[in-house]
Amino acid sequence: LLERALDFRPGGHERLSGRFASGLDTVYEATFHVIEPQRRLVYAYDMRLGGAPHSVSLTTVEMRGDRGTTRFRYTEQLVFLDGTDATKGTVS
Repeated sequence: LLERALDFRPGGHERLSGRFASGLDTVYEATFHVIEPQRRLVYAYDMRLGGAPHSVSLTTVEMRGDRGTTRFRYTEQLVFLDGTDATKGTVS
């Protein structure tokens, strides 16, 4: 981990940057669009690997209480920009 910043509010941003043991730098940057406590979170983020665009995503997390439990629904629309599809494992 090289940097972590979080401004958790509608219109706020999150930034994480780090470096794998191999020396590959990564950057995650998100914008929070909707924050409805105990109901819904909508955010968009992009990832860069070694300075190059890797992926862009729109994510929705929905929460619903049901008889003393909480059910989560996670939906992510994701596009890979560098020809990968993330099914071969992790980046190192």
